[in-house]
Amino acid sequence: PHNQTPAQHNVPSDMESSEVCILVVEDTKDMQDFIAGNIGKEYSVLCADNGEEALRVLDEQSVDIILSDLYMPLMDGFELLEKVRGDERIRHIPFVLLTAQDSLSSKIKSLEYGADAYIEKPFSLEHVRATVNNLISRRDRMHKTFQTSFEISMDNERMAGPDGEWLAK
Repeated sequence: PHNQTPAQHNVPSDMESSEVCILVVEDTKDMQDFIAGNIGKEYSVLCADNGEEALRVLDEQSVDIILSDLYMPLMDGFELLEKVRGDERIRHIPFVLLTAQDSLSSKIKSLEYGADAYIEKPFSLEHVRATVNNLISRRDRMHKTFQTSFEISMDNERMAGPDGEWLAK
């Protein structure tokens, strides 16, 4: 049976709580626990059993990265990815597909749907961690760039005379 509320794997009490939250979408309970148990050592983790449950979690929780299996009942990884990319509220969330499917067409389709990464099973946890860390770093760089651009834009609006003209150029 599916959980009514998403499973949450908490960071151990001896570690500092991470502000980064990862949603693991995986229908195989053992794989879900394996991923969440290992990633949960560094990040907060929420779990969903399929795409439909993941969308409910995304409606209620703030999530930084989605790690999703490709083949699941009710709503597969491609359908979930398509819904995430089509929703203005959550389309910015980095999305990683995890799959045993090793076909070129699946890889191309994942990129066409907007996946940020495609990791084949069996995978190494180091590869998953490196991918997650890379996506978090990229997100943080984008936030800083946006904040800096916004601050310059605001200053530019307040400036008049030669300084304002120079900034405009």
